[in-house]
Amino acid sequence: AGMKQPFNGKTLEFWNVDELDLINTCEHFMCSNVNWDASGRFVTTFVSQVYHQMENGMKMWTFQGKLVTQRKMEKFYQFEWRPRPATLLTDKDLKVVKNKNRPQWEKKYAEEETWILEKDERERKERMSSDLKKYRNTVNSIRDHFKKQHADRKRLQAETGFSGEFTTAITSAEEMVEKKEVRIE
Repeated sequence: AGMKQPFNGKTLEFWNVDELDLINTCEHFMCSNVNWDASGRFVTTFVSQVYHQMENGMKMWTFQGKLVTQRKMEKFYQFEWRPRPATLLTDKDLKVVKNKNRPQWEKKYAEEETWILEKDERERKERMSSDLKKYRNTVNSIRDHFKKQHADRKRLQAETGFSGEFTTAITSAEEMVEKKEVRIE
């Protein structure tokens, strides 16, 4: 699809038309043409010498709007995708290729996918367990620090005759930490 008129750097929008969801937006300054490849997986935008004397060149994007490559070229006039050649296989040969050993490959890849998912889940649980251990060590370190300060504070209170809210605040903080329990599932 060509634009016939200079684009002048407006935003390109890539949409998932099945879910009516905007995937990505991007910009190609002074873009004059847009061409999709035959498979629909790539799109090129380019600035043609016909419309602009400067900034000639092209950018290639995936159908998701991710930039694949860009090139600036002087006196660049046109970009066209190479036509796809017809297949050299007959319809019968295509069916054989598509169906040959399909159940075997489906089983292999299903097992591989299951193994990968289980591995990911194990790694996630190990990370969570490690994080929980670090958290508990930190809490215990803070609790020990508070207990030491608490003992020092009690001693200072006894020496000065001061009684205040410090004891209550520390005791309630310790109670909150002790009540918090985390389980990894």
